[in-house]
Amino acid sequence: MSTRNSLFSRKSIFALQVTRGIIFVGDKLLLIEDNKGEVKLPGGGQESGECDADTLIREIREETGCIVIPETIRPFGYIEEKRKGFNEDRIFHQFSRLYFCEVSDECGETQFSDNKKRHGMRFKTYTVDERLLRTTLCLTVSVSFHGISGNTKHCY
Repeated sequence: MSTRNSLFSRKSIFALQVTRGIIFVGDKLLLIEDNKGEVKLPGGGQESGECDADTLIREIREETGCIVIPETIRPFGYIEEKRKGFNEDRIFHQFSRLYFCEVSDECGETQFSDNKKRHGMRFKTYTVDERLLRTTLCLTVSVSFHGISGNTKHCY
C-alpha cells in the first residue's frame, strides 16, 4: 500500500454533496464573494430528501435572493474535491454537481447564515466570456465533460 493511500485510510472522511448554479445575468456571471476576495459559484449542501433541483433553487434564493426558473435548469458536470481537512484527523471530500440555470428579473433579500455573514459573503456579478468559463470549468472538471449519472436523484 502506498504511503498516500495508507494516510487516507486511517482518517475519517467528512463528505459533502453540493449543488451549484452557473447563472448569467445578461453578459455577467453571478458569483458569491467573501471578504478575502475568494469567489465561488452560488449553491450549497443538499438537505435530506432534496433532489438537485430543489437544492439549487433553495440555495440560490438564500445566497442571492434570486428565484431560479426551474425549466431552465440544465446539467453541466461535476467537480470532485478530496483533500486534508482543516482538522488534520479528517479528509474533506466534496462532490459538487454543476447546473446552468436562469433566474427571474426580481431578486429579494439574501438569507446568509451567521457564519457566512461573518465571512462577508455577498453576491456579485462579473463580466465573463461564456466560452472562457466553459473551457475553464471543463479543465477543472478534469479535462472533459462528465454527465450526471449514478445514484443522483434528479427532478425537473
